[in-house]
Amino acid sequence: MFLLLTSVYLRKFYAKKDIAILIYFGSLIVLSFILYLMHLMLKSGLKSSYIVFNFSLVVDQYTILIKSFILVFTIILFIATFKQLINSYVDTIEYSILLLFSIFFLLLLVSSYSMITLYMCLEGLSLLLYVLAAYPFNQSSIEAATKYFILGSFSSGLILFGIISIYGTTGSFDFL
Repeated sequence: MFLLLTSVYLRKFYAKKDIAILIYFGSLIVLSFILYLMHLMLKSGLKSSYIVFNFSLVVDQYTILIKSFILVFTIILFIATFKQLINSYVDTIEYSILLLFSIFFLLLLVSSYSMITLYMCLEGLSLLLYVLAAYPFNQSSIEAATKYFILGSFSSGLILFGIISIYGTTGSFDFL
């Protein structure tokens, strides 16, 4: 959120390309710091699982390891797209921020312990991916994002129907 507010404030003083590069490197620093924290958590050796936020999220060694892999691949993605960021003709300030928010929902998705948390993380992730699918903002990408949104809303309804069916059968939203 800090990077988003920074980009809005700096638009008055700097060119959009300079702000995009600043937000890009700020995103890399944030991702590297979170990866370092995950490494420290793995190094400390969690002995058991911790279920937090009223049985919504689980924290154990497996989720931390999967989150670390996601963060490593995201850092590789950021490094691989730097040249495209420099040579792009569209405003790329939002790209890094959208990618960071989608990674946030993906990390929450890995830790979800109940079906409601899973559904909310999937919906947050899919809404950000709809925007990223339309990212160059030309006619064909907007058409593709619209088709993706229609297909996503249909699949979201099916997932919600399945969750309600499981809740009706078992009386619980938990996975275990």
